Amino acid sequence: MMKRIFFVSLFLAVFLAVAFSGCTDIAPEPEVTEQFDDEYEADDNTVLKVDNINGQISINGWEGDTITLNAIKSTLYGEDELKKVEITSIKSDNEITIKTKSLTVIPPRVSVDMDIKVPNNAVVDFVEISNGEIRISGTKGDTFASCSNGVVTMKNVNGYVKAHVVNGNINVEETKGIGNLEVSNGNIIVEIFDIKGDVNIKCINGKITAYIIPSLNADIEMKTMNGIISVENIAINFTKTEETHMEGVLGDGGSKILIENTNGNVNINSMLVNE
Repeated sequence: MMKRIFFVSLFLAVFLAVAFSGCTDIAPEPEVTEQFDDEYEADDNTVLKVDNINGQISINGWEGDTITLNAIKSTLYGEDELKKVEITSIKSDNEITIKTKSLTVIPPRVSVDMDIKVPNNAVVDFVEISNGEIRISGTKGDTFASCSNGVVTMKNVNGYVKAHVVNGNINVEETKGIGNLEVSNGNIIVEIFDIKGDVNIKCINGKITAYIIPSLNADIEMKTMNGIISVENIAINFTKTEETHMEGVLGDGGSKILIENTNGNVNINSMLVNE
């Protein structure tokens, strides 16, 4: 009887192992790639929007007079998988939209890395990626960037920037100013040179570090539910000081900067400015 139970148990174990192995998503072959290059005319009125699915987006300003796109599609699941993703460009009036489009109902197992060069006179308006990283540098215009499971980095942007990230970080430096910045499950590091109207810097499960130019005129409020607030080397005329909630005035006051965190610290520092 014991032998019979043993063989039945062994049979079931083998059967389940085979069954589950058939469901395991194992890459059948090495990575395959496909290059995609394109170029678009641009002038002072051109506005660029970019929408990608998976991968990364890198946008840099340059001295040329066209928008250039160099993209690489890649997958571990064969050349047929690459055919499930299409890179398109839509031009409407002065707007150019570069977009990665899925051609199947089931999300394709394809990554698309985009390297985009933008003329100095064109405006980068909207950049979004579902899963991946966004890097924007040396561009012009008020820009909104959004991603999931990645990082948004904006540097040396001649405009006011906004960003929204889920499961990742936001890094902003050397921009004209900022709008709203929001992160869930990640950190925010931001340099604040100016604001346009009231601004909300919000974080859930992470840390906020803000470097503020000393000459900024603004009202400021900082609060955290589970964490501490630290303020160093910056002149704030405080009207409220508690461990988890502070309010005050920068310079002559003005539009409001609301910095709020749910689970994490808020660190405010003075930005070092070269004389």
